[in-house]
Amino acid sequence: FNANGLGDRSKRREVFKWLHRKEDEIILLQETHSISDTEENWLQDWEGTRILFNHGASNARGTAVLIRGNDVTIDKHVNLVEGRSSLIEITYEGTKYCLVNVYAPNNDDTSFLETVFQDSSGRQRDDFCSVCGGLEYSAQ
Repeated sequence: FNANGLGDRSKRREVFKWLHRKEDEIILLQETHSISDTEENWLQDWEGTRILFNHGASNARGTAVLIRGNDVTIDKHVNLVEGRSSLIEITYEGTKYCLVNVYAPNNDDTSFLETVFQDSSGRQRDDFCSVCGGLEYSAQ
């Protein structure tokens, strides 16, 4: 879900209320505009179990994975590209999954995609892998 900035606490609370109604266990956000100084506020506002952050700036970038409930085990969390992409390996109901949360830059930076796909395909685990998020691309 492209959040289009959740730095404003009232907007974040409204979006989190809407997401709670969806009843999903795992939600991947892009363009969060999150920073480390506000993590505690985010956790209070989410009222879920966990949030895995990859911060950008207070006015740009950022990804997050919202987790509700205790059925999800986090096996690995790596920020591949700061504020742009994270790899999360989880176990959910006995099945192993790999989620790659992507908020790609909207320019022709092919090195970004190379980094994301190299790092996500070079894993040791044999599990389900899903690349999610925004893969915008603008040809010059």
